[in-house]
Amino acid sequence: MTSTRDAMTDQDHIRYMLDGSDRGRVTKLWEAPDAWGFGGGLWLAKEHPMVKLGAREASDKDEFLTLNASCRFEATPFQLDESGVRGEAIWFQSGPRDTGAPSLHNRILCGWVAADRAADLAEWIRFLNELIAAHVATLKAQWDALTDEQKQDAISAAHFEASFRHFERMGIPMPRGDRGDKDPAR
Repeated sequence: MTSTRDAMTDQDHIRYMLDGSDRGRVTKLWEAPDAWGFGGGLWLAKEHPMVKLGAREASDKDEFLTLNASCRFEATPFQLDESGVRGEAIWFQSGPRDTGAPSLHNRILCGWVAADRAADLAEWIRFLNELIAAHVATLKAQWDALTDEQKQDAISAAHFEASFRHFERMGIPMPRGDRGDKDPAR
């Protein structure tokens, strides 16, 4: 079943964000001690290959995405006929684009800038995408340096962590502590 959100076009999402006001309007690229962002709920870590979804202040509801080669920021121009607002929408692509998928598949609408700030936005996006590329290159080099056994251990640990987070989000309490899958002699 397709939800209303899935059936919305990019233009519908932009219209919803604006909602007749300046909600979601970006005036600068924000720098925090450990991250860069547009002031909303998505922050690109400076030193780690991840994006934090959630407000700048830490919360137990925060979600973290590990960067990959498909991750990037991009902008699309828009004009809303009913209000006359023109600008550039800011998107974060978190994975491969699937043109047959709903509008927000692997995409997050981060905000928008007025049309007269398009050049500033292009520079901010260039900077952030270069940081993403550097993070992804570092991750690849680290992965390539691992032995096959280390790679298998990393895959198992990532699967465990993803499953753990999934059950916690569903409200199923999960015990903390040793997973019990390691030989104590190692």
